[in-house]
Amino acid sequence: MKNNIIYFFVMTLAVTIGSVASANPYFSGDESQTPGAIAEKKGEKISDDLRRTASDKERWQSFSLGSGDTDPKALELVLIKSSGFVMRLDPKEERLYFERKGLRQAFAIQGPSGGDEVCPKYSIRVIDAAVDHAVILQNCYADGAAPGTMEISSDYYLYDVKTAIMLDFWRSGTETKKIPLAFVRPDPVVKKTDNGYRIDWVYRDKTSAPQDAVTMHNVYHYAVDSDSKLLYLRCKDLTNTQGAEGDFCEKGGDLKAIIDNRMSTH
Repeated sequence: MKNNIIYFFVMTLAVTIGSVASANPYFSGDESQTPGAIAEKKGEKISDDLRRTASDKERWQSFSLGSGDTDPKALELVLIKSSGFVMRLDPKEERLYFERKGLRQAFAIQGPSGGDEVCPKYSIRVIDAAVDHAVILQNCYADGAAPGTMEISSDYYLYDVKTAIMLDFWRSGTETKKIPLAFVRPDPVVKKTDNGYRIDWVYRDKTSAPQDAVTMHNVYHYAVDSDSKLLYLRCKDLTNTQGAEGDFCEKGGDLKAIIDNRMSTH
């Protein structure tokens, strides 16, 4: 995160210096040699070095994918370097890809053309990842708002390779676009189990005063649908005293892969 802050500072300084240099009557006209351009190149080198040398977790914490990005490098994030597992965003098609050797899965995500679920612009951040799954946060922003402000909605997804699904296990949103979303960090903790996943989360609800602490404990087990014979993740809400499907198991906007090309599920 420190490197990301340094990069932002360098890029901001580059724009400022470049503007001043261009306004200088003695400016030679070679844009590539202005202090701003040189500082921008240094910033790009910091970013490239971080992508190349950082650990997987450091990479997730330092970069996010954004709907406004156009540079191919900015639209791709290596999840697990050792296995070549990559997440790639196509903002034009509003698709999120997960790719590695023997695997290519794509999902249609929320975007500007989403109708009732319209998402004018958005960012996608990785919370955790392994060779067979990833935990993703998509934040949607009001049109004209800077990232991190005036969020319309936030969705936490559990992407599972085996079932080719992005499980929308938590969604929060506001119609006023003026109040903060219901939850604050820390992010949910997702752990792999012998036959699925467990999600544990304690967060504060900012819509109440004083803020309420809300606890979520869900387990998901692989099961086969009796009708379709397809594999899916069956939810059990451990906070429910009856041990049945509770409020936290209510289905949200789960995404099924629209492209599912794989030679193995490992």
